[in-house]
Amino acid sequence: MGELGEIVDAAAFDPQHWSLFIERLQAAIPGTKICIQVSAMDSSLPLFFSSVGWSEQSIAAYKDYYWSVNPWQEAWLEATMSKVERSELYFSHRALEKTEFFADFLQPEGSVDGATGVKFAAHRGRQATLAIHSDIGEADRVEVQARSLIQRIVPRMRSALEANRITGDRPLPSGGHSLLDGLLDAAFLVDENCRLRAANSAALALASEMNVLNISPKDIVRFRQPAANDAFARLVSSACSQLLRLKDRARPDDLVLDLPEGSYAIAALPVARAQTGFALALYSGQIDALVVMRHRPPPASRDGATLLRRAYGLTAAEARLALALDRGGTLVEIAARLGVSYETVRAQLKAAFTKTGTRKQRDLLALVIKATSGNLSE
Repeated sequence: MGELGEIVDAAAFDPQHWSLFIERLQAAIPGTKICIQVSAMDSSLPLFFSSVGWSEQSIAAYKDYYWSVNPWQEAWLEATMSKVERSELYFSHRALEKTEFFADFLQPEGSVDGATGVKFAAHRGRQATLAIHSDIGEADRVEVQARSLIQRIVPRMRSALEANRITGDRPLPSGGHSLLDGLLDAAFLVDENCRLRAANSAALALASEMNVLNISPKDIVRFRQPAANDAFARLVSSACSQLLRLKDRARPDDLVLDLPEGSYAIAALPVARAQTGFALALYSGQIDALVVMRHRPPPASRDGATLLRRAYGLTAAEARLALALDRGGTLVEIAARLGVSYETVRAQLKAAFTKTGTRKQRDLLALVIKATSGNLSE
């Protein structure tokens, strides 16, 4: 598992390492076919896709058509974030056997009618998933092995994906300012004491505004929310710690700052200070933390709720639920956030489907995104 974590860390700087990651994962879980993809409900193709074990013809057919009719795509919307689970929890095997996807895509590939996977990132209709396919009869074994191998590195997978937001699909250059300047989001390098070593223009602009973060006279990165500083220090210490990586302990999850103007998801990844390539060697010298901050606009605005209510006749509670879909999560998690029962959420969702003429959460979420972006006509 230590090697898998190292490869994921390297994928932050060179996306081609995702292919190596799933190749090593397949070797550790024999009898499987694996794919990793980033998809968006408003896109006709996966935004990112890498696979191992599948025939070239099947992958071409998947990207051309079968991706759009994959019933597991809808199931992933309901999946619990960051938890390795079996597909049966969200879409039964009996239902799968009745689909075109099963008959024309899965069956020709052999025994891959079972799947274990994890949704490791999601935001505004986009989600990143890892799926490990196997014979349904092998599902118990595959689930146990998958959990032991990847459950604890899921936060590292999400962090690496955050760093992949670069201009184009080229690898990031190694070291210092050139690495930072390749990132679209605010990013900076800090040592284990949170002392700033380098920053890109987006991070410097954010610091100059002083409403999210600032740089102390001793070059220490500090946040506007005092409570966030301890959590940030733990995140950075984890990324910089050789001992932590050697023992392969679980890394803290990304830090989220909720502010009136929106939230920031903050990820930290280890970078060898004298790095000459993209592989992050276990026994390299001084380790710094590459910190990436992604801004997320406010998920639910009054204007969005008003537009939904006026355009479709939703009640206040139904509009509130529809807006809550924007933050992702299962219906159980959404019910907990809203402080209502699961049965109430299900009833409100059903009513919202009827009034908006939608049948799936992804279609309702598309309306929510339009409403909160001001693109929904009344």
